[in-house]
Amino acid sequence: MNELILKERFFRNVKIGNPNECWEWPLSKDGDGYGRIFIKGKKYRAHRLTWMVFQGPIPQGFHVCHHCDNPPCVNPHHLFIGTNYDNLMDSVRKGRHRIPNNPTFGSNHGLTTLTENQVLQIREEYRGGQITQLSLAKKYNVGRSTIGRIVNREYWTHI
Repeated sequence: MNELILKERFFRNVKIGNPNECWEWPLSKDGDGYGRIFIKGKKYRAHRLTWMVFQGPIPQGFHVCHHCDNPPCVNPHHLFIGTNYDNLMDSVRKGRHRIPNNPTFGSNHGLTTLTENQVLQIREEYRGGQITQLSLAKKYNVGRSTIGRIVNREYWTHI
């Protein structure tokens, strides 16, 4: 994406305010309240556009998260980059999600998509050395870091 186009679209639409205040995206928003914009036929969430304007490219698989917890905010001082796990833990700290007292992130975790049998199968497949963590992540529709934590027994430690 042309950096000049990104900056021009950002500054044309956003009223810049105090760095401590939220700068809310004034145009359309998606169902989750995040600002959205289309550039050359591609849809962007406005806070991700902000990151690209002020910080540069977003590494693949990373989230642009809000310190302020305000989805339409595009103030670059309120944004940080993080993994899916970082985003989840930020959500937990802010009270939007609850992690059970069991730190294993197993089947009792409210956001899990895997079963114990799948976890055992993942470990077995990976132990065989014929498949990568990325391939397992795609196969089970989870993040690569989740697979890494499973095979290293950081998650699902009880099995």
